[in-house]
Amino acid sequence: MKAATTMLLLTTSARALRPAARRLRYRRFHYQSGGKSSAGTAAAAVGCFAASAAYALGDEAEDGAWAGVLDTKTTGAAALKQRVPEGDGRGIVVAILDTGVDPAAAGLQTTTTGAPKMLDVLDATGAGDVDVNATVTPDADGWLTNPATGRKLRVDATAWTVDGKRCEGPKDGAYRVGGKRTASLFPAPLLRRLKAEAQRLDDENYEPLRAALAAQASEGDEAAARLEAFDAARKALKPTDSSVAPLLDVITWRDGATDAWRCVAVDGSAQNDLVAHPPRVLGDFGEATKAGETSSRYTCFGADDMQLTLSASSPDAFSEENTCSLVVAGGDHGTHVAGIVGAHNGRDRDDGVAPGCQLVSIKIGDSRVGTMETGSSLRRALVAARRLKVDVVNLSYGEAARLCNTGRFAELSERLVRGHADHGTIFISSAGNNGPALTTVGAPGASVDALISVGAYVNGNMCDNLYGMRAPAANAGGPESATHGGVMYSFSSRGPATDGGCGVNVAAPGGAVASVPRYSLQPQRLMHGTSMAAPNAAGAVACLLSAAKAAGKNPAPDAVKRVLEATAKPLPGVAQCNQGQGLVDVDAAMTSLGEIDELDVRFEVRVPSRAAGAGAPGARGIYLRERWETTAPREVAVTVTPKFQGDDDVAAERKGLFRRDVRLEATAPWLSVGKGVVVTRGGKAFTIRIDPCAAGPEGAGPFCGEVLGFDDAAPGAPPLFRVPVAVVRPKAVEGDSVALTLPPSFQAGDISRNFVTPPDGAASATVEVTCDGDGLGRRLVHVQTVQLLPQEAMEAGWSKRRAYANDGESCVYDAGRVTPGRTMEVCVAQDWGSLEGAKLDATVKFQPGCSSLESVALRGTRSVTTIPLEAPAWARGPVVASPKLKLTRWRRALRPTKSEVTALTGARDAWPDTGKPCYALKLEYEFTAPKSGATAGGTRFLFAGDENVYDAAFDGAFAEVIEKDTGKIIGARDCRVSGKIGPLKPGAKYVVNFLVQHEDPARLESIRDGECWLDSELSKAIDVPVYGTAQAAYARDNSSSFKDVRLAPGDAKVAFAAPPDESKLPSEAAPGDILTGTAGLCRSAANSEGPSRRPAAGLLYTVPPRSNKTAKKDSKKATAPAKAAPTPEAAARARDLLGAAGAALDDKAAIALADKAAANYVAQLEKGSMEDAAAAALREAVVKYDSNRTTACAQAALSRAASAAAPGWEGKNGTAAIANATAAGPVEAAAADLVKVLDVDAIKAARATRDIDDTSFGNDTAAKDAAQALRKKANEDYAALLAAKRWTAEAALAKGDAAAFEAAMRSLDEWVDTAKSTAADARLRAHRFGLRGQPGLAVRDLGVWLDADAKKKSGAAAAAEVAALRELRRDLMAGLGWERLAAAETKKILDDYPNRVGAI
Repeated sequence: MKAATTMLLLTTSARALRPAARRLRYRRFHYQSGGKSSAGTAAAAVGCFAASAAYALGDEAEDGAWAGVLDTKTTGAAALKQRVPEGDGRGIVVAILDTGVDPAAAGLQTTTTGAPKMLDVLDATGAGDVDVNATVTPDADGWLTNPATGRKLRVDATAWTVDGKRCEGPKDGAYRVGGKRTASLFPAPLLRRLKAEAQRLDDENYEPLRAALAAQASEGDEAAARLEAFDAARKALKPTDSSVAPLLDVITWRDGATDAWRCVAVDGSAQNDLVAHPPRVLGDFGEATKAGETSSRYTCFGADDMQLTLSASSPDAFSEENTCSLVVAGGDHGTHVAGIVGAHNGRDRDDGVAPGCQLVSIKIGDSRVGTMETGSSLRRALVAARRLKVDVVNLSYGEAARLCNTGRFAELSERLVRGHADHGTIFISSAGNNGPALTTVGAPGASVDALISVGAYVNGNMCDNLYGMRAPAANAGGPESATHGGVMYSFSSRGPATDGGCGVNVAAPGGAVASVPRYSLQPQRLMHGTSMAAPNAAGAVACLLSAAKAAGKNPAPDAVKRVLEATAKPLPGVAQCNQGQGLVDVDAAMTSLGEIDELDVRFEVRVPSRAAGAGAPGARGIYLRERWETTAPREVAVTVTPKFQGDDDVAAERKGLFRRDVRLEATAPWLSVGKGVVVTRGGKAFTIRIDPCAAGPEGAGPFCGEVLGFDDAAPGAPPLFRVPVAVVRPKAVEGDSVALTLPPSFQAGDISRNFVTPPDGAASATVEVTCDGDGLGRRLVHVQTVQLLPQEAMEAGWSKRRAYANDGESCVYDAGRVTPGRTMEVCVAQDWGSLEGAKLDATVKFQPGCSSLESVALRGTRSVTTIPLEAPAWARGPVVASPKLKLTRWRRALRPTKSEVTALTGARDAWPDTGKPCYALKLEYEFTAPKSGATAGGTRFLFAGDENVYDAAFDGAFAEVIEKDTGKIIGARDCRVSGKIGPLKPGAKYVVNFLVQHEDPARLESIRDGECWLDSELSKAIDVPVYGTAQAAYARDNSSSFKDVRLAPGDAKVAFAAPPDESKLPSEAAPGDILTGTAGLCRSAANSEGPSRRPAAGLLYTVPPRSNKTAKKDSKKATAPAKAAPTPEAAARARDLLGAAGAALDDKAAIALADKAAANYVAQLEKGSMEDAAAAALREAVVKYDSNRTTACAQAALSRAASAAAPGWEGKNGTAAIANATAAGPVEAAAADLVKVLDVDAIKAARATRDIDDTSFGNDTAAKDAAQALRKKANEDYAALLAAKRWTAEAALAKGDAAAFEAAMRSLDEWVDTAKSTAADARLRAHRFGLRGQPGLAVRDLGVWLDADAKKKSGAAAAAEVAALRELRRDLMAGLGWERLAAAETKKILDDYPNRVGAI
């Protein structure tokens, strides 16, 4: 992303920062990035801090005093590197799956051995893909036109160089070109900064111009209009993402001498002579690195304030023909992670954990969806990791999942880590930032067995060096104390996983000052989160692998995981669920590797009886949490099966001879197990006896233990396997509240957990915390509640709140909805950074509900839905039954208009080794945005089965929504991305393109006709009526509507809901559409505690077929008078028109056929396909047959002439510019002929009486029908008259006859308010002002019209017409000397109307 000046600018920047950094050393900065939340993407670090560059660049202190800046000592990495000099990561490749890495960032250029630090920079998201299908050959002077951007560019590859050597042009002389809109590719922080800078420059440039305009504003209407138009345009054209992010011209070719792929990406609007101003030539980053090239690996484009590094990938790896990729970092996060893993700055304090390792950046955070990972980007990333045979993968991303070890990601991760005998990849992931409650670990770190999940730890050195705070004091009072100055960060997610797996394997330092991208204008920054703990562990593992390689060892990933867990250092006083096995210690792990005789064997532990459901994989541990399973001892069967690295490739003989005599040991007294088992190839089962009652008292937990299996032949070796066991003892709540058991005092990082079972009938809960401190101030207190619901994602049953608690004050935390009978953890914690001690008291209070319904379904038009209401017996006072049902969203099912399954055979899609392609299902849906009934914004697109990315059955369901008329992409989404897309223009047509991928085409074929749900917010909520009796509901007797009822404890009532009246539904809602909303059923009494209304149930209504309203129309048709018998004269005229075809027909049939023929002939007259003479003869014949068609024929003749003269006219409403004066003649004549046949006086009279109400005719139906017929004819004639006058004006304009044009416009003004009329009228008015020498009035007038049209909910102008008017306004502003505004308008037009690229 940076250019040739990258290193020079970086060095200058670093030195310049030092004095300021010294001044700011003791100031504290806060940094909160945006994006993901769970496992630490750009936004995962909760409450991140920003630090100045002094931490990394200052040289005043000795290195030992800065041990916490990037902690390598705690993990044993520093000791290992000192003991084994080769153990600095050299020879090891680490892949960073993240937002992308800036290869020009500090410390990411070379390794300790001088090798390139970055081996490759890839974009797996597809956001950077560029279509270069267009082939263009320059003219003799080197100029070509890029059809993707419409720009003329001068190119000559022989004038460009790579590392000082001249390139050769393409052998056939043709270049492949394309364009790339970078607004959806650039990082959000950069766009914000560029917009602010652009606004500053705009203000500097505009203020003198505006001052001059203001000084002249009193000189007349034109001067005043110029000021008004200038201000309006300036407001409308403020800097946007698209205006500051360039549209790039992309030029590619194969070097004629070396056949190397080359690429140039430039902003052709800023500089188009690329011969006089040679650009940086890029190659494929990976291939350029292999070839030893330097300048072609990346470039920095834009002004110094942009500093964005861009690199490229050649089409070689792509499944799509002639597609390449531009790669930029989507955020700071990935570069920071890379810096922690392996930055090399030449000094320990500034280096990453493994400065000798090499890195591969694989961007999975898709800039189109806020740098969220997508299913396809994750699959491509794993494919790339295998293709490049990386040693370690770091993934500091994650979110929730319903099931563990399930889905495509788990399958591919297992294949990457364990599926190949020749090379296994160690996969490290962050645990998540959703702590401190139990089972807040996310996917994939906790849910996928092949991964190593890392929690975040903070120690005294880090507190001192990173945050400028003293280390947490030792504390022996709490269950999880900060003893020895070290503690898990409060936000770090805790285990166990929902299936009993450990959730967190190990812990590592979770904060660091490390590299950030160049565009951030600083070399390094502090971030913290499990996102930072994972790369610290990954760097330590790289050191371990390089040391093992130096010792001649090649351990499989599971052997590394085994020794990491065995040698980890447990934090005193911290439960195993929270820290895993403890802090990583790779120095000890290196020693432990020597004690393992077979480094490619692992033991798979499964607990079949604890599987999440039928067909789900067996659990990985034992997690007893609910009350029914923790009140008595129980025995659980466990199976252990040996697995080999690359199991399918291992010889059958070795598998058949495998045997281990395994000694079993339980680590907790409440666990019992046999002494040992013999494990062979087929595996072995044994039982574990668990006595929850012996583990601890009710209400307490977690109680953690393990059953360890040791190789009896190698007593000093680490355990072969571990069976994690976790027990909590929930306490049944009697009544509506329970006081929590808390320690006597809290210190930094202390956590207290209570486990309770909400009583039946409980709807919600609150937690009240009182702080009795020592008078030293306030503390940040976390309160979190968690209930685990079967096969539900984590968020379904948890709430998380945090607030500052002041001494002597109470805080009430709303825990939201609760599920009665399910164990609820209530976790109270003092934040790791709140150092002062405090005494906390807490009480949980449950609010009673009045119904156990989770959803209410309405049916039909007259059906009634029964709603049972009952107050729980334990309620202290009355519960008010108050049903309030509201429908708020409208969901429509769309079936695909196109579907296609294609094979993706490119290297970035097909799994290496097997050559088996991936397949893509491309689904296209079309819809029209509602004209009424729904808001323009608030629309979501849902695809069945794509709720979670990490346990999804398919590789994502990525979708882009495109406005059909303009080609503009208005939004995108993927799994679990339910954000709103829009706004949608009422009545506009849109296309939704879904892309679903899988290795099995049959799986894709099964969903080829799958529906997409268009979920819109209703413009007005629909109230659902509720009645006290079923009879009243059927009769819609509003006098018996359900009133609020106070239910005494134990009392019960019934309410009845009726579907809403059909008139309340959206007019465009079709049968089968679904309306959803909320059903609030009860509220608290006026004197009770807690939220005023209880959590609402869901509400669903399927729109039934509409009622039949055609009976009245059918009756009217039946009573219509019969047509009179045909006259002989009319029949004769009909036969003349029909010729021989009418000779054999009777009079009635001849007239009927002639009527149809005449209508068809009039339509033919408009098309212009006939010769003029034939058209004239046909017109004469039609008029002779039916004089009433005279106007229609004249109007058809005008349309015929206009179509020939105005190429841009679509032949419908309005007008268009006539090509030239010669073409204007026939149009002018046809318009005059049309006016001649119109009765202008009759039209005026009809216009004067058009507002007369039909009720004035009383019961005289015949008079009423006659009046309506006359009105219809008058409206048709009025439309014809307007068309004639508009085309007359167009003809005069084309001829350049200003006087005739002014006369035509005056005549048009007599009939219509052109200021509020069509887009064509707005264009004509602008030209009228222009010819008068009033361009300011023209610009103002166009702005007013465009603003009014944009606000229309229906009847807005076509996209092409609006774009043309904006182009006209742009040209007028340029003529006024407002070049900067004109340029801004051009950029906005290009953004809003991509289909017009090349036409501007």
